[in-house]
Amino acid sequence: MNIKVPDFHHFYRGNVKFKTYNGEAVTRNIYAGNISLPSGQIVACDPFVYESTEPFINKVNPGEYPVVLNVVHYLDDDDERIGAAMIRFKESQAVRWEMALKEGQDLSELEEGEAFGYPVDCGVGCFMDDEIYKKYKSILDENPEYDDFIIEEMEKNYVDTRDWANLKIDPLGNIVIFSSGLGDGYYVSYWGYDEKDEICCLVTDFGLYEGNKNRKAALLNQNAELLDPK
Repeated sequence: MNIKVPDFHHFYRGNVKFKTYNGEAVTRNIYAGNISLPSGQIVACDPFVYESTEPFINKVNPGEYPVVLNVVHYLDDDDERIGAAMIRFKESQAVRWEMALKEGQDLSELEEGEAFGYPVDCGVGCFMDDEIYKKYKSILDENPEYDDFIIEEMEKNYVDTRDWANLKIDPLGNIVIFSSGLGDGYYVSYWGYDEKDEICCLVTDFGLYEGNKNRKAALLNQNAELLDPK
């Protein structure tokens, strides 16, 4: 199986012009603040669709790490979208990438062009620690209107057509939320490994870079549900 992974570090250089199926675009980076990871186990998901979300298997050292969003600015209509979200654990550069897996996921089950990721139904993705995720779920269960607060906070950073927010959920941690590319879909995350074969970053790809238009992704969960975003 061969999964095509974008050259994230190329696009994260900033001011990178490239052609897309939506016209010519240029990239720039936004620092979205640090994320606190008290357990070192990371959850990536649509924060409004969270019932069965599990953390990735890989674990990083607990601590605070910067989150950087790569914005794709479409020059034809002046639209801006978030092409990728990255947590940086080290300053070193990734020389190889591995798909981020959850418990029970097996790469050998994938067919050519398929990938494990998470579904987005509300046009947003996020990063948070697994311990914070459990507290976040409790907040939403107890206060359904908390969704409105999240949306209001994201709108403070709105630029046509993308937004984001860094929200304190608990004294020990926070959640970083961001628009997901062109909206709803199925998005894959990757661990970046440096020359020392150590994890240096985690990236969620929102499918805006070259070569991603026709890639399909399979959600192989307990129900063997297949999602095929176009």
